[in-house]
Amino acid sequence: MLNKIAIAGAAAAASLLMSSAALAATAFSTTSLNVRSGPGTGYAVVDRLYTGEQVNVDRCVTGYRWCHVATASGADGWVSAASLRDAQRRPLNQFAFNLNIPQRRFTIGLGQSGIVVRPNQPPGPPRVGRVCFYEHANYQGSSFCALEGQANARLAQNWNDKISSIRLENGASVRVCEHWNYQGRCQVIRNDLAFVGPNNNDIISSYRVM
Repeated sequence: MLNKIAIAGAAAAASLLMSSAALAATAFSTTSLNVRSGPGTGYAVVDRLYTGEQVNVDRCVTGYRWCHVATASGADGWVSAASLRDAQRRPLNQFAFNLNIPQRRFTIGLGQSGIVVRPNQPPGPPRVGRVCFYEHANYQGSSFCALEGQANARLAQNWNDKISSIRLENGASVRVCEHWNYQGRCQVIRNDLAFVGPNNNDIISSYRVM
């Protein structure tokens, strides 16, 4: 029989750690990176970081492999710690412990199986359709995303006529047009396009996500 007193003491210590205030640390994404509703690739994608984007990290799980981040704009969520760096370009999963970023996994050593005490994870957000636009083919270069129902009738100069690939998520589709205000030749896209094709490459000036 397990020692109930030992288990209760360990659980109390875990509860105390989980209730402590989260410490935030600044980090930067080394690549275009999915933000997910939970700590793992099986969770829904809720946002995407661009290369070099700054985030605030408030906690990590599973040996600092996944960290929960907040951004200045977009949805908060979980990202792979291996793709985050601090201001000195050190991997987050190597320096997180030294910054006292809370590690939300507690294992009580009771034989090979052990008992793992995990904080309750809030349910993920509903799967909202989203479209991400990329500067280059094969989803490379700079990118930005828009949610279902969002539109832009006049792409700014830094994106006007500069889209080369498009990725759709959670059943979204998008209508793209070659001129501002949805004028000129338009096309509805319902599947990922690693290359928009010679007729649409670097000509998109307005869009509407459906």
